[in-house]
Amino acid sequence: MGSRKAADTLNGPECPEAMEYLVALAYRLVGRDGDGRLSHREIKAWSELYDMPLEVYEVDALIALNDAIRHTDEQGKEGGS
Repeated sequence: MGSRKAADTLNGPECPEAMEYLVALAYRLVGRDGDGRLSHREIKAWSELYDMPLEVYEVDALIALNDAIRHTDEQGKEGGS
């Protein structure tokens, strides 16, 4: 168990509405290659398969979001043991 204050410090700011599609996409793509890491190759393949071209900043954001999602998931697994 942790303190409520400590847990509150982990909560980030609200996601800007304009970025919600990237968060949703990051959750769709997380862990597709088996180890949880999202690669540029995987994003490119998804983008081509679904005919959804992505800008460089969107790819960078997806990588960063994937890292954040994986980090949060790993913390949850450690805390749940």
